[in-house]
Amino acid sequence: MNEYTEKSGNLLERAADLLADLMQTIFLTVLKPFVGLAQRMSDRLKNFLISASFFGIMVIIYLEHTNITSLILQHLPLPSVVKYVFFDLLGCVLMAVVAVCSIKGPLQRRSCNAMMTLLWAGMCIFFIVSAIYTSLDWAAISVIFTLVFPCVYFIWNNRRDYGTLFRLVTKGLVSFNLVFFVLSVLFSPITGGQYRALFTNANSLGQYLTCTIPLFMMNYTLAWRKIGQKPRVAAPVRFDTHRPGTWFRYLAFVCRMHKELIPSLLGLGTSVALIVFSRSRTALLAAAVTLVLWFVLNYIVAHWGEGFKAIALRAVQHIVPMVLAVVICVPGTFWLIKGGTYVVYYYAAVNDLLPEGYEYLDPRLQGTRLDDAINAAMDRLDTEGKTADQVTTHRTLIWKAFAQRIEPFGHERGQIYVHDYGVAATAHNCIIQILYDSGIFTALFYFAINVASGFRALLYYFRRRKGDAYAIFPVLLMPGYLVTSLLASSYPPFAYSIALVYWLVQAPLFEKKIHKLDSLPESV
Repeated sequence: MNEYTEKSGNLLERAADLLADLMQTIFLTVLKPFVGLAQRMSDRLKNFLISASFFGIMVIIYLEHTNITSLILQHLPLPSVVKYVFFDLLGCVLMAVVAVCSIKGPLQRRSCNAMMTLLWAGMCIFFIVSAIYTSLDWAAISVIFTLVFPCVYFIWNNRRDYGTLFRLVTKGLVSFNLVFFVLSVLFSPITGGQYRALFTNANSLGQYLTCTIPLFMMNYTLAWRKIGQKPRVAAPVRFDTHRPGTWFRYLAFVCRMHKELIPSLLGLGTSVALIVFSRSRTALLAAAVTLVLWFVLNYIVAHWGEGFKAIALRAVQHIVPMVLAVVICVPGTFWLIKGGTYVVYYYAAVNDLLPEGYEYLDPRLQGTRLDDAINAAMDRLDTEGKTADQVTTHRTLIWKAFAQRIEPFGHERGQIYVHDYGVAATAHNCIIQILYDSGIFTALFYFAINVASGFRALLYYFRRRKGDAYAIFPVLLMPGYLVTSLLASSYPPFAYSIALVYWLVQAPLFEKKIHKLDSLPESV
């Protein structure tokens, strides 16, 4: 008897099976014409298209946080109703490419976890009810959660090699991060205020960085695993404190033996540098909580039986390079940005290419120093003598204003006036935002699915950590999403990078049984 044909034991499980069967019937029907196409494509091409699609979705997410979106939509010859959901449609098209390219063999119905299925279905049903009853503004998010992501889950539940999915997601996002960083170095100077890179405000940069930190930490963890599988090689020269000439030769040897760490260390270091320059408390808190969770799971839990001394030595060996990377990358990033933007904007200034109102970008008028940027970041962390509203940048006022307008099935999209603050476009909190937009019942199911996925992610880690290098990835995304969702309305996956990755890593959590793995494949 296979997993799907095995009968469920109680009424809730039978209801979950019925819902899963209905959705899987739809997916099998829709995907049937594409199975043959996917099987004729090479794995290399499909993997490239999947990573490229995630790169494209990151471009969409970036555009959503800039003024470029309005410029693009103004010049598109499309009906206004299509313009309204244009970037959501682009995201859905790219996710359709991900779905088709993820197909590896014949698709079959899979049994799903009853709790996750019912909670997800409840959330989607009330998103749809809100869209129909209150406003079609919420139709796009209803489709995304009801059809788009569950379809991807279904395909990967058939494949079950979730490490490949996580690797391709990470590759697409890290590639975007590289392009984003290079363009920021060239076109976004540090002017003394909160650094925003290529975004329109520093908050958007901070929300973006809550996603990059766990991605680079995952890559860093994988790099250490790969190094651990290498045969040990004796150093060609001993480190001799009395012979400085040996220092560089020994350091070169260590770097060569640990070269896999360098990309992730540079990513972590530059991400922390941008957090410092943006003064984003959201990103800093998310990074700190992620680091603590990573340390507890990756060292204390994973190596509990080895004793305190062994755990401490391993932790020091792995954490010291991270600290050094931050110490090097913070000033390095500062001077890289200063140098890169100086070249671009000095040329623009001396040739009168700067538009009116942007003369402040002339590097000859800027005198921001590194210690000024660091001190400003430290001052922003100082909460002494400040009220809760001041610490949260008036978010408590916004939360109260939105919470006082909650309706059972939500509201149309729009802004509200907040006393002593002004006009607020969002609630700056996922739960309150969903309560306001889509109503009480949607928010209850949204909260429940997040709690359930948190427990399932921990279960996934504990059962698969010995045999799956990516077992920590779903739970590693949780702190960043939790912190961001408390301080921003960050649940739409095509508007926030942390939401995109967070909802994607739900895929293995829908498995009916999370199977235990006791050994790591040799290829990892």
